[in-house]
Amino acid sequence: MILAKLVTALDRNLRKFLRKGYRDGYLEANVRSGIALQIRALREKAGMSQGDFAENIGTKQSVVSRLEDPQYGRVSVNTLLRIAQARDVALLVRFVDYPQFLRVAADMSPSALCPDDIYQSLKPKERSSDQSPLVLGLSSSYSNSGVETYFLPALGGRKAPVAPRWESWMLPMGDQGRSSQLAIAGSR
Repeated sequence: MILAKLVTALDRNLRKFLRKGYRDGYLEANVRSGIALQIRALREKAGMSQGDFAENIGTKQSVVSRLEDPQYGRVSVNTLLRIAQARDVALLVRFVDYPQFLRVAADMSPSALCPDDIYQSLKPKERSSDQSPLVLGLSSSYSNSGVETYFLPALGGRKAPVAPRWESWMLPMGDQGRSSQLAIAGSR
């Protein structure tokens, strides 16, 4: 009975996304507030005041104050790039389907809002069972013998067959339900 009520409530909430006005409003509010919260989290993680952060990214304190305001919403990609470069973090801007958007938007944890910088992310860490391996770039091709070979830019672009010393994963590839084995060059 409890499960049925939960499924009914979930279904009712998801149906709201079929209405364009609701969907557009949710998207806009979530993106605006998400960007503002991330900028503030990056600044606070660095232990900086708004003035110090502004100097770090080459702007004024009043601009940082606006950027941290969830209602502002006029952040440019150039500004986001400047922040990412100044804080040594990556920036990913992409269009996604709504299920993926909702999964990502639901995670408001500190680690989701404020990523490690390049130096912190490359430090050796114990990997828990819920962390994904780090893929350093990969493309693959089949040789004449039918053995799949991987090109790993992290290894200078050398061809590398799946080796036992590497972790391997089976991943779905394409719409035909094919799977392909993936060699992992390292893990974080």
